[in-house]
Amino acid sequence: MGGGVCCVIGALSPESNHVVITGVTVVESDEQFRKIMAEHQGKKPCIVDFYAIWCGPWYGGLVFRDARWIIIHKGWLPITTHSRQISPYFEELSRTYSGLRFLKVDVDKLNQVTAEASVNAVPAFQVWKDGAIVDEFVGASKEDLKALCEKHAAGWS
Repeated sequence: MGGGVCCVIGALSPESNHVVITGVTVVESDEQFRKIMAEHQGKKPCIVDFYAIWCGPWYGGLVFRDARWIIIHKGWLPITTHSRQISPYFEELSRTYSGLRFLKVDVDKLNQVTAEASVNAVPAFQVWKDGAIVDEFVGASKEDLKALCEKHAAGWS
Protein backbone atom coordinates (compact mmCIF):
# COMPACT_ATOMS: atom_id res chain seq x y z
CA MET A 1 0.00 0.00 0.00
CA GLY A 2 1.17 3.49 -0.63
CA GLY A 3 1.60 6.20 2.05
CA GLY A 4 -0.56 6.66 5.11
CA VAL A 5 -1.89 3.77 7.14
CA CYS A 6 -0.43 0.44 6.03
CA CYS A 7 -3.20 -1.73 7.44
CA VAL A 8 -6.77 -1.38 8.62
CA ILE A 9 -6.72 -0.87 12.38
CA GLY A 10 -9.90 1.09 12.88
CA ALA A 11 -11.99 3.62 11.06
CA LEU A 12 -11.88 7.29 10.21
CA SER A 13 -13.76 9.40 12.71
CA PRO A 14 -16.34 11.31 10.62
CA GLU A 15 -16.05 14.50 12.67
CA SER A 16 -12.26 14.72 12.70
CA ASN A 17 -10.76 12.51 9.95
CA HIS A 18 -8.45 10.91 12.54
CA VAL A 19 -7.80 7.16 12.62
CA VAL A 20 -9.77 5.72 15.53
CA ILE A 21 -9.43 2.29 17.15
CA THR A 22 -12.61 1.61 19.14
CA GLY A 23 -12.68 5.09 20.63
CA VAL A 24 -8.91 5.64 20.60
CA THR A 25 -7.45 8.21 18.21
CA VAL A 26 -4.06 7.21 16.80
CA VAL A 27 -2.17 10.48 16.48
CA GLU A 28 -0.16 10.49 13.25
CA SER A 29 1.79 13.77 13.53
CA ASP A 30 2.98 16.45 15.94
CA GLU A 31 0.67 18.91 14.19
CA GLN A 32 -2.34 16.63 14.64
CA PHE A 33 -1.57 16.32 18.37
CA ARG A 34 -1.45 20.11 18.75
CA LYS A 35 -4.70 20.48 16.81
CA ILE A 36 -6.48 17.95 19.03
CA MET A 37 -5.22 19.73 22.16
CA ALA A 38 -6.41 23.09 20.79
CA GLU A 39 -9.84 21.60 19.97
CA HIS A 40 -10.15 20.33 23.54
CA GLN A 41 -9.59 23.64 25.33
CA GLY A 42 -12.33 23.80 27.97
CA LYS A 43 -13.60 20.33 27.03
CA LYS A 44 -13.19 16.85 28.50
CA PRO A 45 -9.65 15.75 29.39
CA CYS A 46 -7.49 13.69 27.03
CA ILE A 47 -5.65 10.62 28.25
CA VAL A 48 -2.59 9.93 26.12
CA ASP A 49 -0.88 6.56 25.79
CA PHE A 50 2.77 7.21 24.87
CA TYR A 51 3.98 3.86 23.55
CA ALA A 52 6.63 2.26 21.36
CA ILE A 53 6.13 -0.76 19.15
CA TRP A 54 9.26 -2.33 20.63
CA CYS A 55 7.92 -2.07 24.20
CA GLY A 56 6.94 -5.25 26.04
CA PRO A 57 4.85 -4.15 29.05
CA TRP A 58 3.44 -7.63 29.59
CA TYR A 59 6.70 -8.28 31.49
CA GLY A 60 5.54 -6.08 34.36
CA GLY A 61 8.66 -3.91 34.50
CA LEU A 62 9.33 -0.42 33.22
CA VAL A 63 10.98 -0.06 29.84
CA PHE A 64 13.68 2.58 29.36
CA ARG A 65 15.31 3.24 26.01
CA ASP A 66 18.99 4.06 26.00
CA ALA A 67 20.56 4.32 22.54
CA ARG A 68 20.17 0.84 21.00
CA TRP A 69 19.53 -1.04 24.25
CA ILE A 70 16.27 -1.79 25.91
CA ILE A 71 16.67 -1.89 29.65
CA ILE A 72 13.95 -3.37 31.81
CA HIS A 73 13.62 -2.59 35.46
CA LYS A 74 14.20 -6.06 36.98
CA GLY A 75 16.23 -7.34 34.00
CA TRP A 76 16.64 -7.51 30.23
CA LEU A 77 13.94 -8.47 27.77
CA PRO A 78 13.90 -9.12 24.02
CA ILE A 79 12.08 -6.55 21.91
CA THR A 80 8.36 -7.31 21.75
CA THR A 81 5.17 -5.35 21.06
CA HIS A 82 3.10 -2.96 23.15
CA SER A 83 -0.16 -4.64 22.24
CA ARG A 84 0.24 -7.74 24.40
CA GLN A 85 -1.19 -6.35 27.62
CA ILE A 86 -1.91 -2.69 28.16
CA SER A 87 -2.93 -1.56 24.67
CA PRO A 88 -6.09 -3.73 24.50
CA TYR A 89 -6.99 -2.62 28.03
CA PHE A 90 -6.54 1.05 27.04
CA GLU A 91 -8.94 0.46 24.14
CA GLU A 92 -11.41 -1.27 26.49
CA LEU A 93 -11.32 1.72 28.85
CA SER A 94 -12.05 4.07 25.93
CA ARG A 95 -15.42 2.35 25.55
CA THR A 96 -16.14 2.66 29.28
CA TYR A 97 -15.12 6.25 30.05
CA SER A 98 -16.94 8.59 27.70
CA GLY A 99 -15.78 11.50 29.87
CA LEU A 100 -12.27 11.19 28.44
CA ARG A 101 -10.74 11.46 24.98
CA PHE A 102 -8.25 8.62 24.38
CA LEU A 103 -5.15 9.15 22.23
CA LYS A 104 -2.18 6.94 21.26
CA VAL A 105 1.20 8.48 20.46
CA ASP A 106 4.10 6.42 19.08
CA VAL A 107 7.19 7.94 20.73
CA ASP A 108 9.39 6.98 17.79
CA LYS A 109 7.18 8.78 15.26
CA LEU A 110 6.21 11.89 17.23
CA ASN A 111 9.58 12.93 18.60
CA GLN A 112 8.68 16.57 19.18
CA VAL A 113 5.51 15.87 21.17
CA THR A 114 7.30 13.14 23.12
CA ALA A 115 10.11 15.53 24.05
CA GLU A 116 7.71 18.36 24.95
CA ALA A 117 5.76 15.94 27.18
CA SER A 118 9.03 14.87 28.87
CA VAL A 119 8.36 11.20 28.18
CA ASN A 120 11.52 9.18 28.86
CA ALA A 121 10.03 5.74 29.60
CA VAL A 122 7.18 3.74 28.08
CA PRO A 123 4.42 2.96 28.45
CA ALA A 124 3.58 6.40 29.84
CA PHE A 125 0.05 7.66 30.38
CA GLN A 126 -0.63 11.37 30.70
CA VAL A 127 -3.83 13.30 31.28
CA TRP A 128 -4.01 16.58 29.37
CA LYS A 129 -6.49 19.31 30.23
CA ASP A 130 -6.59 22.69 28.49
CA GLY A 131 -3.28 21.99 26.73
CA ALA A 132 -1.32 21.05 29.87
CA ILE A 133 -0.34 17.80 31.59
CA VAL A 134 -2.34 17.49 34.82
CA ASP A 135 -1.53 13.90 35.81
CA GLU A 136 0.58 10.96 34.66
CA PHE A 137 2.12 7.62 35.50
CA VAL A 138 4.63 5.30 33.87
CA GLY A 139 4.17 1.57 33.72
CA ALA A 140 1.79 -1.15 32.63
CA SER A 141 -0.46 -1.35 35.68
CA LYS A 142 -4.07 -1.90 34.68
CA GLU A 143 -5.18 -0.85 38.15
CA ASP A 144 -3.29 2.46 37.97
CA LEU A 145 -4.59 3.14 34.47
CA LYS A 146 -8.18 2.50 35.54
CA ALA A 147 -7.73 4.72 38.62
CA LEU A 148 -6.35 7.50 36.41
CA CYS A 149 -9.40 7.23 34.15
CA GLU A 150 -11.84 7.20 37.08
CA LYS A 151 -10.19 10.23 38.68
CA HIS A 152 -10.30 12.41 35.55
CA ALA A 153 -13.55 11.24 33.95
CA ALA A 154 -15.58 12.39 36.95
CA GLY A 155 -17.90 15.21 35.96
CA TRP A 156 -17.47 14.72 32.20
CA SER A 157 -19.78 12.83 29.87
